[in-house]
Amino acid sequence: MLEFQHSSPDSFIATGIGFQYQYKAQHNVLSVSLRDQEYEIANFHFDTIVSEHPRIYTHLLDKACQIKALMYSNNKNNDISALLQSGRLRIMLKNAARLSRYAYDLQQHHLERFATFFAADSDLKSIKVKEFTSKDGRRNFFVGRVYTQNDNSISVRACTLTGLTAALSDHTLRELVMMEFGHRFEGSAQNLLNMASKLSSISMILDKNFVPARKIISPERLEDTL
Repeated sequence: MLEFQHSSPDSFIATGIGFQYQYKAQHNVLSVSLRDQEYEIANFHFDTIVSEHPRIYTHLLDKACQIKALMYSNNKNNDISALLQSGRLRIMLKNAARLSRYAYDLQQHHLERFATFFAADSDLKSIKVKEFTSKDGRRNFFVGRVYTQNDNSISVRACTLTGLTAALSDHTLRELVMMEFGHRFEGSAQNLLNMASKLSSISMILDKNFVPARKIISPERLEDTL
């Protein structure tokens, strides 16, 4: 969990497992540095949407970084700053920031914004996420549809956005990739594999029951296992 400290009325400093985050409200900028160090690795400029809830986004970003650590270390370390050199850290942070922004847009129900940017990022014809209410009016659910440049498509339904993104990832791997292989379109299947990986990561970021720090060995315990 992040530990927050106020540095001014609307600004804050937050410390995570491997990183420290400083948000300056007057500039709408989140600076990221290694924990207990002043050297900044990256700066992210927030638009008005993220500026409404900078703490929520910072939580999502830190969780995305932990998930990256889990992937890079094969479940043996949750301190991403100890795994990669500074040059690769910047690339990792950029990727984590993109994933956490997608998660933020979904969590805040900016569904059209998510669809527009995710489709462009994944070279899709379109992706659509819509919320519906059951006929009896007792519950809401979500429907997601993916359309490739070759007009292949999948459609899934789930009760939550966490479940929806996980289902989209799964059906992309099991169905859509095979459809695209049939077209022999250069790079299409690989793009879909990358898209499925991003959707899986977004699902984990959104899943409140998934805590990366509990799934992997801390740096202190790692020494005892060697």
